[in-house]
Amino acid sequence: MKNLLTAASFIFIVQISLGQGLIRYKENDKWGYKDSIGNIVISAKYDRVALDSSGMIYAKLNGKVGFIDTTEKIIIPLKYDVISIFIEGFAHVKMNEKWGFMDRTGKEITPLKYDCVFRFSEGLAIVGIGCDHLGNNGKLGFIDVTGEEIIPIKYDHIAMFSEELACVRLNEKWGFIDRTGEEVIPLQYDFAHSFIDGKALVQMNERGFYFIDKTGKEIRK
Repeated sequence: MKNLLTAASFIFIVQISLGQGLIRYKENDKWGYKDSIGNIVISAKYDRVALDSSGMIYAKLNGKVGFIDTTEKIIIPLKYDVISIFIEGFAHVKMNEKWGFMDRTGKEITPLKYDCVFRFSEGLAIVGIGCDHLGNNGKLGFIDVTGEEIIPIKYDHIAMFSEELACVRLNEKWGFIDRTGEEVIPLQYDFAHSFIDGKALVQMNERGFYFIDKTGKEIRK
């Protein structure tokens, strides 16, 4: 019986260490976590708490947000106005009306200087200056996971890469760039859509809509 209890206790401790088995509770309009038998793990002093898939706990206090662990140690300081979930190891954060990115250790991989940012996908993220939260009315480009701006922030519209090419617009003309930023299909169209199955829909006013391949050559039925 003693051995069984020891084994059960070990399993329970492992579950708690992974952030599993925690139950959110509310006290005096504040939130915390208890374990499955009612022991307080995180004191009820936060305005909001949520368990991240990695076992970290999103916490909000006095209008600021960050992350703590299950011992209530601060992992990411509660100083940000907004913080997203982590995708591909990075979260975008907002403070004083500007956005940037951080990794899971809380290291800011970019200065908080952008007016709009979008989540990482395949190691790249769209960032912008002078834009709204949808990416409109400003200039857009790409950063990589080191925070380096690998595609200049100069485009009026930019889409995530699809089949290694991204659809972009500048000065009312559309075209396609590769991951180095080279404009591999000239910005000459009045409209363009991302590549799907090796073809992209484009428009030239005098010709209407038609499909092109990755060299820019028209695909004829």
